[in-house]
Amino acid sequence: MTPQETQKDVGGAVWIGPKQYAVWPEGQKIKGRGDNVLAMTQFEDAPEFHPSLISRLMELDADPAFKKTRSVSTSGTKIHFMESWGCPEADLLNARAQAFYKKAFKQPSAAVHIAWANLSRHGDYIMPHSHPDSTASVVYCVDTGDPNPRDPLDGLLAIVDARYDACCQTDEGFMTTPFIPKMTPGAMIIFPSKLVHCVNPYAGQRPRITFSWDINTEPVGKPRLPEELRES
Repeated sequence: MTPQETQKDVGGAVWIGPKQYAVWPEGQKIKGRGDNVLAMTQFEDAPEFHPSLISRLMELDADPAFKKTRSVSTSGTKIHFMESWGCPEADLLNARAQAFYKKAFKQPSAAVHIAWANLSRHGDYIMPHSHPDSTASVVYCVDTGDPNPRDPLDGLLAIVDARYDACCQTDEGFMTTPFIPKMTPGAMIIFPSKLVHCVNPYAGQRPRITFSWDINTEPVGKPRLPEELRES
């Protein structure tokens, strides 16, 4: 079996072109904090496959036949149905998100409820929200986009929930301090889906690219998608 003949997860690894990548690299470290399960990890091999991943995402974004969605509360573009992309780089990240869930939440299995890519351009943002039908949410950074010297919080993910202690540093039980994790390319964060989170408005021109997953230990039924995106 050649690398080109198997692009899916085989024995804890995924082939991308001529190279095999471990789903969970040896020595991969997890950093956690807070009473709720919130943890981060950094994949050091990300620069090796991000260029080809970004290239595939730009193809999908430009393809009028590929269904995408925007909404009143989420102004960026979302590309769903990761399994249909024909993209081994996305297959690797999908497997890593599930492995992260099992390790961080100490669960024997992981079932992706829904997964998508986020492409944010100038002016895009995501209003505060949480994710029903999901135990944990995972976010992975592919490209941080253009930096904004006048606003270091431009385009960043923020957890804004009084149930998370890190958000209540001034008064107990009051959300006074948004928790903003440092997300560089290759960084992956996991947190309970019930926690309210948002993404600050992005002022850059180059697309800011992240991936998101909602994950449970066992499948919980069909995800809540706009009708035009719902699979039959």
